[in-house]
Order: sequence, then structure tokens, then C-alpha cells
Amino acid sequence: MQTPRRVLIGILSIALVDILPLFCLPISAQTIDTTKVATVHVYRQGRFSIGFPLLVDGNKVESLGLHKILTFYVAPGYHEVSTRLGPNSPTVAFTAEGGQDYFFQMDYEHAMFPTSPSQISLTLTQQQGIVDQEKLQEEKIDAKKLDEILAKSNPLGLEPGTTEAHKQPADPLEMMSEIEVRAAILQGKHDNSPAMIGLYLNDVQTNMLSHALTPQQATSGFSVIIYTPSHWVEYQAALARRMLAPFELENVTSEMKSRVLHVVALPNTPERLNGQNMSAATSVGRVVVCDRDKKRIVQPLTGDVSSVTLDSALRSKDYTSIASTFDLREIDGLRGMAETNEFFVVVIGENGARKFFKVKRKFQNWL
Repeated sequence: MQTPRRVLIGILSIALVDILPLFCLPISAQTIDTTKVATVHVYRQGRFSIGFPLLVDGNKVESLGLHKILTFYVAPGYHEVSTRLGPNSPTVAFTAEGGQDYFFQMDYEHAMFPTSPSQISLTLTQQQGIVDQEKLQEEKIDAKKLDEILAKSNPLGLEPGTTEAHKQPADPLEMMSEIEVRAAILQGKHDNSPAMIGLYLNDVQTNMLSHALTPQQATSGFSVIIYTPSHWVEYQAALARRMLAPFELENVTSEMKSRVLHVVALPNTPERLNGQNMSAATSVGRVVVCDRDKKRIVQPLTGDVSSVTLDSALRSKDYTSIASTFDLREIDGLRGMAETNEFFVVVIGENGARKFFKVKRKFQNWL
């Protein structure tokens, strides 16, 4: 199952509007091959004349004025388009493909007589085209700036010109041998707790800082559990034992036996279900793996979404967790790029937050 595309929300509203098709927009003279990159169009309507800064992957593009449109280019892959004004930072995430166009509309709401940025609520939404195109003027971007934006368009702050680590191998995934599967089942049946299986990495820093600096707005931080193929079968066997359910060789599916790395990313949840705490927490939006130097990325093969529900006396709240799989051949290739064999699991929250979990050298024997 492919991880569903998600929209990261700062203050985000999606309206059902009539979409006009995009006609050829004039752009600054440049030599970028648009068949190999993605073209991004961000436009703005409304009445508020002040320009708002537009960013892609954290790098400023230009300020977007009233009734204007910005057109620029990004490399294929995962990206985040955002804007910022005071405490408002709406963000939209998307996965770009070469030769495709992507459209985003910026808008705002504010008090009758705003006296501070906090009274202006920005919104950013992805669209299928451009609304009222004839009322828009292009915001010029020179060729040098377009090249610079393209070079820096990277969601993880990687070095310009770097790309994903590998294409998914064309040959099918390898499977565990029957001996390996039987050994994992036997081990799982002797495990007292399924929760003790796998490598657990917690966002301790976020947890401690949120309690120390803002005790009234404390959150758990993200966390991940990593399973090798044998640990994944072992976990399934231990879980079945806990549920008093049978689990033998015939219960092991092809998915369970595949030589993939399983990564379960858990959301950043609030300590208390009140407005302040819930605003500081966030669901998991996406999980990727990158090398120790943060130059190359491995994309997930699958991403299964599930909900984590928190309840209190007065309210309940659902947060999203994602269980992703990664081809171990790609992970091994990534680890081979560093002498220490270390790499990062990167959890990207729905609010744009990113947390890098280092799989350190001391864990290599476990892998």
C-alpha cells in the first residue's frame, strides 16, 4: 500500500472552487529543462496589499504580492511549500514528478482592523489549476534565481544536486529462508512482551524541552520502532502468543518474510488534551531514510496508516502513525556510503516538523 499523500497544515482551509486550466505563463528566460523537473505555481488573490514571503523546503523564493503569481522549479521528490507571518506558518507537502505542474493558492483572513501579525491568518492550499487566472500578473524571477531555487529545492536540507539514493530494484524482494522463519517464530513464542522486540528510538530532547520550557504545552515527541525481517516475524509470533492465537510457519505471509526494514513511526502526542497541548502535537505525515551525511534519500516501499486515539473526560483526539517498509538492499547501499554504516530515519510531521533518528554504529550488529 502506498503512503497516502497528505497535506501539512499550519492554518489550512480547502475550498471547493471552479478551477481554470493553466495556459502558457510567461517566465523569465532560462535554460532549465522542464521535462526533467517539476514546475510550481503559487498565486494569490484577495484585498490585503502586503507581500507575504514564500518558501520551498525552507528556502525563500520571493515575496508574493496581491494578484500575483510565482512560477519556479523543483527537483522530483518530496517538497514543502510554506509561507510565514508572525506565528502563522501554513505548509503544504507534495511529491513532485518531472514534467508535471503543481498549483498552490495563498490566501488570508484577518480581524477588521489588525494591529499585529497574530491577527492575520494565512492559508495555503494545493489546487488543480489556477482560479481567475486573467486577474493575475507574473512576479518576475530572473534566471539566476530560478537556478538557485532549483538547486536548493530539497526537503531535508541536503546538498544541492543530491538526489534519492537508489531506484527501487527491478527484481523482486528476497525472502527469508524457512530455517530463519522457524527460528524467528520459536524466539517470538518465548518472548514475554511484544513491546520489547525491535529497536526503539525516542525523541527524548523534544520531550524534555517541552516539559522544561513550556510545561503547560508538553508533548511526547516523535518515536520510531525499527524491525529487521526476523524481528518482524518474531514480533508477530509474540503478538499471537499474547492473544492466545496460533502462529506457525503457514501463518507467515510473504509480506512478513520479505527482506525489508519495518519502521513504525509514532506521533508527537500531547500530555494533556487541552487547546495548548494539542496545538503543539502533530501526527506523522511521512517517513524516509537518509545517509549519515544527509545527502541521499531512500523512499518507502509501503506506508500503512493507522490512528492513535487519546481520550480524556471531556474530549478525544486522533493522531496518525505510519508503518513503512524499506528495501534492505537499498538500506545496505546507503549504509555502505559511510565508514560507520550509520544512517538516519527521518519522521516528518503533518505540521512540517522533522526529526532525525540516528541508527548509531552500536546498533549495527542488531541490524
